[in-house]
Amino acid sequence: MVTFSDYVTLARESDPNAKVSRASAAFLSLASFSAIAVTMISPKQPVHQLVFGEGYPDECLTHVCTNFVVDNPYYRMLAKDPFPKSWTNIFRTGYEANSWLRPAGYRNGSSVAIRSGSGAEIGSIHANTRQEFLSDRQLEAFLILRDFLGPILEQKLTLDALMITERELEVIRLMTDGSSNAEIADELHITPRTVATHIENLMRKLDVHSRVEIVVTALRLGLC
Repeated sequence: MVTFSDYVTLARESDPNAKVSRASAAFLSLASFSAIAVTMISPKQPVHQLVFGEGYPDECLTHVCTNFVVDNPYYRMLAKDPFPKSWTNIFRTGYEANSWLRPAGYRNGSSVAIRSGSGAEIGSIHANTRQEFLSDRQLEAFLILRDFLGPILEQKLTLDALMITERELEVIRLMTDGSSNAEIADELHITPRTVATHIENLMRKLDVHSRVEIVVTALRLGLC
């Protein structure tokens, strides 16, 4: 069961992967779904990569990230719709239901596209239940999760493109709070020299020349 302390931790979490995992697990617990998959578009390939998955067999997850999100006409129709629909209304007797979902024990579910602030498709959410019907509350939960994950996936795409590590993201967060190198070292239990190395790497990756520019660029890119 998700507790209040879980949400406090989620709010303070700096790693986007951890935020996606915690939010998705909360969705399963509170919205009464049996399985969920969150995917993110791969910049250089016509497929999605799995960010979080729970409850689905491995073959279902592979299918979701490739054939289903890329060229399945039913999903492409769902991806254009801003509101989630029960899959019993879309492809109840189709190939997806009979070949992938029903054999795994699922009787209903939905999928939605995750979009960036500019409207570009950057990922997707898929969830299924062993119950025959979806309630309005469950469909509303999709919208809440989609809107929460949108900025996080945007951040993750930026971090992946820049190859910024989780530890470097922690350094950025502490720099943004005004911490000195010594204070960052104490907080992260590393040496000041290691902090300096992280800052040098960040300047190179962000193509800037000072601590101030790191913070300004990180804020502009939504990294903190």
